[in-house]
Amino acid sequence: MPYLQDALVTSRSTLSSRLATQRVLILDGSIIPLTLEEEQALCAFVEHGGGIVFVGNAAETYRSYQLLSELLGPLRGFCTPRCEIIARAVESNHFLTRRADATFAIKDEVYLLEQIPVDAEAIWYTTWQYVSYTLAYT
Repeated sequence: MPYLQDALVTSRSTLSSRLATQRVLILDGSIIPLTLEEEQALCAFVEHGGGIVFVGNAAETYRSYQLLSELLGPLRGFCTPRCEIIARAVESNHFLTRRADATFAIKDEVYLLEQIPVDAEAIWYTTWQYVSYTLAYT
């Protein structure tokens, strides 16, 4: 699945410009280590209404950072090896899913969440080895 190129952040040079011009950022875990200033900027971005999508093993990579860990909430899950996953919308009328296909395939490493924060709403899920896992939440 191609990412929206304007939202994808894969280098430090694009991080600050994307923070200023985008409403949603896609992080793939390639910017490491993050400086404290970068971590604070990402948290401020979300606190001011922006959204961050962590793809592949990005959530696992960034949860070791104190501020981002607090932002992500408790993560309990694991990253799959590169494979094909079928994502399914929990509800087709959610503002994040209404313009997307109800199901689509992802061929990548995918972080499967066994548990999400209590105040979170699951958006996408999948089945892995006969067990349902959350793929995305708000």
